[in-house]
Amino acid sequence: MAAEIHSRPQSSRPVLLSKIEGHQDAVTAALLIPKEDGVITASEDRTIRVWLKRDSGQYWPSIYHTMASPCSAMA
Repeated sequence: MAAEIHSRPQSSRPVLLSKIEGHQDAVTAALLIPKEDGVITASEDRTIRVWLKRDSGQYWPSIYHTMASPCSAMA
Protein backbone atom coordinates (compact mmCIF):
# COMPACT_ATOMS: atom_id res chain seq x y z
CA MET A 1 0.00 0.00 0.00
CA ALA A 2 1.32 3.46 -0.93
CA ALA A 3 0.29 6.87 0.31
CA GLU A 4 0.99 10.44 -0.72
CA ILE A 5 1.26 13.14 1.89
CA HIS A 6 0.57 16.68 0.73
CA SER A 7 1.52 19.52 3.02
CA ARG A 8 -1.09 22.17 3.59
CA PRO A 9 -0.36 25.71 2.50
CA GLN A 10 0.57 28.08 5.32
CA SER A 11 -2.22 30.43 4.34
CA SER A 12 -5.46 30.07 2.44
CA ARG A 13 -4.89 33.51 0.91
CA PRO A 14 -3.73 33.70 -2.73
CA VAL A 15 -0.09 34.55 -3.38
CA LEU A 16 0.94 36.98 -6.13
CA LEU A 17 3.44 35.19 -8.37
CA SER A 18 3.83 37.74 -11.18
CA LYS A 19 2.53 41.16 -12.06
CA ILE A 20 2.07 42.38 -15.63
CA GLU A 21 2.25 46.14 -16.13
CA GLY A 22 2.09 48.13 -19.34
CA HIS A 23 -1.49 48.98 -20.29
CA GLN A 24 -2.51 52.63 -19.92
CA ASP A 25 -6.13 51.80 -18.99
CA ALA A 26 -8.19 48.98 -17.47
CA VAL A 27 -7.63 45.42 -18.71
CA THR A 28 -10.98 44.04 -19.85
CA ALA A 29 -9.98 40.48 -20.80
CA ALA A 30 -7.11 38.07 -20.28
CA LEU A 31 -6.43 34.60 -21.66
CA LEU A 32 -3.73 32.24 -20.41
CA ILE A 33 -1.43 30.47 -22.90
CA PRO A 34 -0.29 27.47 -20.81
CA LYS A 35 2.06 25.76 -23.28
CA GLU A 36 3.86 29.03 -24.06
CA ASP A 37 3.74 30.32 -20.46
CA GLY A 38 2.09 33.51 -21.60
CA VAL A 39 -0.96 35.75 -21.38
CA ILE A 40 -3.01 37.64 -23.98
CA THR A 41 -4.61 40.83 -22.67
CA ALA A 42 -7.15 43.28 -24.09
CA SER A 43 -7.56 46.75 -22.65
CA GLU A 44 -9.67 49.87 -22.80
CA ASP A 45 -6.50 51.64 -24.01
CA ARG A 46 -7.33 50.00 -27.41
CA THR A 47 -4.44 47.54 -27.30
CA ILE A 48 -4.15 43.79 -27.41
CA ARG A 49 -0.86 42.41 -26.10
CA VAL A 50 0.75 38.98 -25.99
CA TRP A 51 2.99 38.62 -22.93
CA LEU A 52 5.51 35.78 -22.83
CA LYS A 53 7.48 34.82 -19.74
CA ARG A 54 11.22 35.40 -20.18
CA ASP A 55 14.11 33.56 -18.54
CA SER A 56 14.17 36.30 -15.89
CA GLY A 57 10.69 35.23 -14.79
CA GLN A 58 9.11 38.50 -15.91
CA TYR A 59 6.41 38.83 -18.56
CA TRP A 60 7.25 41.09 -21.51
CA PRO A 61 4.97 42.20 -24.35
CA SER A 62 6.04 40.18 -27.37
CA ILE A 63 3.24 41.35 -29.66
CA TYR A 64 1.44 44.68 -29.39
CA HIS A 65 -1.52 45.63 -31.60
CA THR A 66 -3.62 48.81 -31.48
CA MET A 67 -7.33 48.57 -32.32
CA ALA A 68 -9.64 51.29 -33.66
CA SER A 69 -11.78 51.15 -30.50
CA PRO A 70 -11.43 49.67 -26.99
CA CYS A 71 -11.57 45.89 -26.66
CA SER A 72 -14.15 44.44 -24.32
CA ALA A 73 -13.92 40.68 -24.91
CA MET A 74 -11.81 37.91 -26.48
CA ALA A 75 -12.64 34.40 -27.59
